[in-house]
Amino acid sequence: MLDPASPRRRRKIERADLAYEAYLAKGFPTADFEDQPEPETLQCRNELDRTNWIGLLIKAQAVAVIASEAEDPEAVMAQPCDPPIRCTSNRMYRPSWASVLARMYALLDQAASAQANWWRLKDLCRTVTTGEALEAIDMTEGWP
Repeated sequence: MLDPASPRRRRKIERADLAYEAYLAKGFPTADFEDQPEPETLQCRNELDRTNWIGLLIKAQAVAVIASEAEDPEAVMAQPCDPPIRCTSNRMYRPSWASVLARMYALLDQAASAQANWWRLKDLCRTVTTGEALEAIDMTEGWP
């Protein structure tokens, strides 16, 4: 029986934390932008990046509320976003507000899936009963 406070267990949980951080650091793939030279990702390496994306989502939702009361809601949502989106490549794009909403909702879905996998890995590390089962946990499995 593997002790719940085992150093091996703690190290494996730390590896789950590192796997999650590595997953976030590579960025989240996003839909193509007009005139983009290569596939882009939205950077999510730290809390500041994630706070910026949430702020952009809130602004896009506010624009959607304003658009809902406009004479031509589609024209409002078709306007380019401001501020622009800066991707992991450091290129900046100004997609429509409608596109921003779709991108941010996709980012939230993918982030939630990644977080759920991180929790799954940590819970598995905490609940296995043998050292062999602990070592068999694959930190590369389950990421979106």
